[in-house]
Amino acid sequence: MTSSTAAVTAELRLDEDVRSGVATMPHGWGHTGAGLGTARAASTPGANYNALVDDTERLEALTNSPVFNGVRIDVAPTASRPQIP
Repeated sequence: MTSSTAAVTAELRLDEDVRSGVATMPHGWGHTGAGLGTARAASTPGANYNALVDDTERLEALTNSPVFNGVRIDVAPTASRPQIP
């Protein structure tokens, strides 16, 4: 998945309960990166959804926090399929 700020790799599944043209995934940091101190979480890493969010321009008016929903993405297959435990 690619947004205007980043690209992440994640397992995708089709679900008839999700509207066509919509992707949904849990918010999270992916548990990767140097110096995070998250050994337990890092043992089961995932995709960093938050990397797809623009935290410089698209901000909530009331809280000045990034908008975490309605992020436009492009979806494309990867060259190789990641191993999912």
